[in-house]
Amino acid sequence: MFTVCSTFLGRHRIALGLAGALVASVSGACSASLDFSECSKDSDCDRFDGAEPLRCESNTCVAATCSDNSTCASLGDDQLCGLDELCVDALEVDGCKWLVLPGGEINDSLTVIGAVYDASSAIGPLVRASFVLAVEDFNAGATLGNGNQVGLIGCDSGGDLDQAKDAATHLAENVGVPAILGPLEDDAFIHVAEKVSVKAGNLIFTMSPTAIAPSTFSDSNVVWRTIPGAAYHGQAIAQRIADAGYESAIMVFRGDNYGLGLYKALTVEVGGQQVIEGVSNQSHLSYSVDEDGSGQIETLLTGSPNPDVIVLLGGDEVGEQLKKIVALGVLPKRILISHAGLRGVQSAIIEVGDADFAGRIEMIAPLSAHPTNAPLLYERLQATSNVVLGAEAPLAYDAAMTTLLAMRAIDGGTAITGPTIAPRMSKLTAGSPISFGEIEGYKFVKAAADALGLGNSIDVIGTSGDLSFVPEFGQPCGPFVAWGFDDVAVPLPVLRSSFTVNCPDTTGSWSS
Repeated sequence: MFTVCSTFLGRHRIALGLAGALVASVSGACSASLDFSECSKDSDCDRFDGAEPLRCESNTCVAATCSDNSTCASLGDDQLCGLDELCVDALEVDGCKWLVLPGGEINDSLTVIGAVYDASSAIGPLVRASFVLAVEDFNAGATLGNGNQVGLIGCDSGGDLDQAKDAATHLAENVGVPAILGPLEDDAFIHVAEKVSVKAGNLIFTMSPTAIAPSTFSDSNVVWRTIPGAAYHGQAIAQRIADAGYESAIMVFRGDNYGLGLYKALTVEVGGQQVIEGVSNQSHLSYSVDEDGSGQIETLLTGSPNPDVIVLLGGDEVGEQLKKIVALGVLPKRILISHAGLRGVQSAIIEVGDADFAGRIEMIAPLSAHPTNAPLLYERLQATSNVVLGAEAPLAYDAAMTTLLAMRAIDGGTAITGPTIAPRMSKLTAGSPISFGEIEGYKFVKAAADALGLGNSIDVIGTSGDLSFVPEFGQPCGPFVAWGFDDVAVPLPVLRSSFTVNCPDTTGSWSS
C-alpha cells in the first residue's frame, strides 16, 4: 500500500497526473516531504479551472486578491482590482472588447465605468464614438472628487438580451463599475435595469441615450434616461391628434417595450380597451419584433380604407409600413411616426419619391439636438471617427458626460456608487448655466468640475439640449418637435411645430 503526498489546494483544481510513483511509508503517514511546485509564474495557474483568478506565490497558485490595480498588473494588461478585492480581467466576458484608459494604461488613480450597446446596429459605432469622446473630454478637463480619472469598458450586446445582461453583470458584480451607459434598445435597457441595475448591492447606475419605455418595477432611483420617456412622448402625439380634430385613425405598434410604452401613453382606457381620446373611429394592431408590421397595416386599411391619421410606432421597419400604404393607394391627412422610425422613413421616402406623400408624414420626437452644440459635436466626431451621424450622438454624449459630472459632484470621502450618483443628478438642473458647446480648452468641463467640487449646482445645457432632469422620474422634461420631410431626394427632418411641456407634468401645447 502506497500513500501519496501533494501540496494541491483542491478547491478549484483540475487533477494532474504524475509520471512515476511517489512512494511513502506503508504506515499511511508521509515520512518524507515531497518537492512539487504548482507554478513558477502567474500564467502557470491558468490551467486550473475555477471561478476565481489565481496568481503564483511561493510556487503555489492562490486566489489573486488585491488592494489596488497595481497588485493585478502581473496578471495581464486588462486586469483590474474588482469589486470583491479580487483581480478581474476587464474583458473576460463575451462582448466586452475594448477599454478607454487615460494615458493608455491601467493605474491606481482610475475609476472605471461601463457601456453596453449593440455594435452591429446602425447607431452602434456612432454611440461608441460619442461615449468615448465624452470620457476623453472629461479626463482632459477634470478629475473626480477622489482625484481619479475615468476609464471605460465597452461591451457589445450583439442585440441579444442575455448577452447584454451577462455583460452588465460582469461590469457590476465582478469589475464593480458604478455606472453603465446603455443599453440602447428599450427591451435590453429594461432587461438590464431590472435584472442587474436595481439588484440590492449592485454598484451600478444605468442611463440610456434612446430608451423611453417605462419600467414596471421599483428602480431604486438608479435608472436614468437622457430624453423624456414614453409618458411625455405619448402625450405629445396624443395632443397633436387632438389639436387636428381627426375623426378616424388606425395605429400599428411594435409589441416590445418601446411600442407598447408609447401606445399606452398616448391612449386612455375606456371599457377595458385602449383608445385615442376624442377619435370616433379607430382600430389598432401590434406586431412582433420579428415582423415588419406591413401585414397589420394592410389588415387595418382593408377595414378602414380612408383614415384621417395613421400612427406608426416602431423602428426601421416603419419604412416597410409606409411602402405598404403607398402600394394600397391610401393618402391619409397625416401619418405620425415616433423618432425610432427615422431611418426607415427616410429610406422609404427616397424609394417612393412622392413629394405629396412625404409631405403627409410627421415625426414626433423630443428635441434632441442643441442648435449650436450638436453641430459642434458632429464636427468633432467626423474629425476623429468614420461614423454616420445622427441624433443619437448628442444623446449618447450627454448620457456619458452628465453621468461623469454627477460622479464629480461626489466628495472625495464618499464611495462612488449608483445610489450615491443618483442624488447628485439634481445638482445638474439649477444654478450657473454650463454649456457643453464651450469645448475650447475644455472650458465647460473645468467650470462644471470646479462648481460641483465646491458643492454648488449647475444648469447643464448639453449637446442634445437643456437637460432639465426631473429627479423623481430619472429623466429630463423638455420640448418635443413635429418634423416634416420636404425633400424626397434628401429627406432631412424640417421643423414644423413645437410642443411645450408643462414640466414636470406631461401635459403641454403645440405651437407653430
